Amino acid sequence: ALPGPCDTVPRATVERLVRNAERRQSSNSTLTTCTYSSTGGDFRWLRVEAHLYAPGDTATPVEDARRYFGAQWTQAHEPTLERTVTLERERGLGDEAFRWFKIDKGQPTVVGQVTMRIRNVVVTVAYSEQARGADAARARERACLANADAVAREVRSRLR
Repeated sequence: ALPGPCDTVPRATVERLVRNAERRQSSNSTLTTCTYSSTGGDFRWLRVEAHLYAPGDTATPVEDARRYFGAQWTQAHEPTLERTVTLERERGLGDEAFRWFKIDKGQPTVVGQVTMRIRNVVVTVAYSEQARGADAARARERACLANADAVAREVRSRLR
């Protein structure tokens, strides 16, 4: 079973990354989503999404999760609403993982995203903030990816 949608990221982490966060969540037995959005003038958001492929729902839960992860990796190579700056495999996060840093087309925002598969669960953590101009966007790459990676590791530690 998946933990509650907003039970995987410690409150202190949320406060550090998204001050004065407003929380939105949704869940069912196979998908949980939690989004934290800033309410002040400093635009930031953090989103954690987990997909569970449960043995009761499918005969091949790990394979189904592997296929879903593969589809996410393929989709990242063909973005339509963003421009990819960095897309690379990540070691040490579950069975397989990748990191993606992207710039939203038409918006002054950047996103650091980590997607990981742990057996029959696929988790995506995305952290976004405002960055006006290409130089500002590139300057935020390391920090955005580090924040998404740190949250992904916290989420991983809370999955049973």
